[in-house]
Amino acid sequence: MASGGGGPRPPLGEGLWDLRAPMSNDVHYELFVCRSRSGGWQLLEAAANRMAALERATQVMEAGEALAVRVTKEAFDTATGEFQSLTIKELGEIPRLRESVEVKAELPCFRPQDLYSLHARKTITRLLKEQLGCWKLTTIELLHRADAIEKLEATGTVLQHAIQKVAVAHAGSTRQPVQEIVRKLNDLVARAIERIYQDARARRFPKIQKDDIGAVVREILDKPDPDYLLGAAIAEALAGKKTFKDKLAQLLTFVERAPKDKAANALCLEVVDHFVAEMVSGSAALSELIGQHEELGDALLFMADLFLGSIKPGTDGVHPGVVSLAAAFKADRLPNAKSALAQRIMGDLKGVRRLSPSSLEGELDMSRRLATKMVMGQGKFLSIEEITEAFAVRSKRLVTAEIINDYIAGFDRPDQRIERLIALEENVIGAENKRALAGYILPVITAHSTESALIDGSAPVLRRLSRLAELERAAREAGFDERDKRLMAEALDGLALQLVTRANLFETILRRPGASYDKAVALLRLFARGVLTSGEVSSQARVLVRRLMRQSDFAASLGGEGGPARIEALKALLSEAGVDPSESGRSAA
Repeated sequence: MASGGGGPRPPLGEGLWDLRAPMSNDVHYELFVCRSRSGGWQLLEAAANRMAALERATQVMEAGEALAVRVTKEAFDTATGEFQSLTIKELGEIPRLRESVEVKAELPCFRPQDLYSLHARKTITRLLKEQLGCWKLTTIELLHRADAIEKLEATGTVLQHAIQKVAVAHAGSTRQPVQEIVRKLNDLVARAIERIYQDARARRFPKIQKDDIGAVVREILDKPDPDYLLGAAIAEALAGKKTFKDKLAQLLTFVERAPKDKAANALCLEVVDHFVAEMVSGSAALSELIGQHEELGDALLFMADLFLGSIKPGTDGVHPGVVSLAAAFKADRLPNAKSALAQRIMGDLKGVRRLSPSSLEGELDMSRRLATKMVMGQGKFLSIEEITEAFAVRSKRLVTAEIINDYIAGFDRPDQRIERLIALEENVIGAENKRALAGYILPVITAHSTESALIDGSAPVLRRLSRLAELERAAREAGFDERDKRLMAEALDGLALQLVTRANLFETILRRPGASYDKAVALLRLFARGVLTSGEVSSQARVLVRRLMRQSDFAASLGGEGGPARIEALKALLSEAGVDPSESGRSAA
């Protein structure tokens, strides 16, 4: 494999190098930064000369971009083929971070076979995403096709830039020299590519004739690296397919024609499973498979149906291969692909894109429907904890000032805004997010505009009092933290108490002409009608009821011809109001 372009790096300002470009100098300078007391050193930049690196280090510290900086001189030793690292300057006061950076480059992959691992394939997919999408290829196909590798090498810089990105990232997390990592990665990739070229020239790769994958599996089952050989055979069979939909249909044909022998069947389905998994997790392939959707929420709902296996044959606009894949998922076949799709859904849920950008109501509706579907799919492929975490991350974006203000915009009355925000809690997942939402509700309750509307408003007193009681019940029944529920309920009860006091509601009832019984019943009916908040307002009303029940004329009202009926009605009212008759000092009976 060609290692890519060489030569000196193009300058960035005063001698700084673009880390995406190849390094060829025998001496260069690397700038490391430490941004937190608990963190390690991360490679920030490389420079062609000493002064540029030292000046940049000073700039970083003066700008407050790091707690500490370190500049090292990296000199290539032709005798050992390695870089020797020497620290030439350190700034910052973090003594415990002064460990040596003179380490040799160690890679997570050591053999060409390691590039076929799931982790390595994910990395390759991320680095070559645009190129693979343009060529209608998955990484696993690329790694098994000599013609595709040759096409990649012909691009010139794409492969080399991918290698350098890996090297820089690895150096940043391990403090290892970038140049040495690049050299080792180039060697590893070159050996992997040469292996594919040699196997293709030697015709080691079997061919699947007339979709008879069973014959190929039986042929290679006892050979070294049977999964590699079968992968090459499948990749060659997909080479003539121009769309991901056609490739999926071909792969599912292989699933149906898998050999029956246990060992052969296991090998066949496992390798095919890896091909399908890359398709349903990759953006380009998945977008083609699920079709065009105006909003992310619609796309995720379709993906959830695919994951659940609930897409039926004959569904409008759905490719037969996708229907077959849904059936395979429903039968718990292709576990790697099903798991990959689940993780893709979870990843999109955690992403920043809105489910329904045009409408917050649509966003909430999409979120509820998705939550229902994904909970149905919990099990070995997706845990309830993963589902909860994903929706908690998405909920966090609902409890921002911008979203909250949009959500209550157009609702002029404070009670409507409070009601709407309390109702939003049902769509918010996660204790922290619920606390954040409560933090927006409390200021609305205690705002001067709320007091003016509900205490000094023109609506009848009992209607305003009933509205406060309704909001208090909603707050207490919501899923907020107990402390937040108590604070909201107390604030609403405080408004209700002010209203009762200013309107002289209880005093007006007590001054009415008539018996103590009638006045007590009038107070108790406020409870029955849900007019009173459950805090101090209800406590004062209960005290007055007990006081009335101790009046001398109260017992007399319970006698006579209609006495038994009045007693039963009173008992019902007392029970609903939470008043114990014995506390009055005199039995209602």
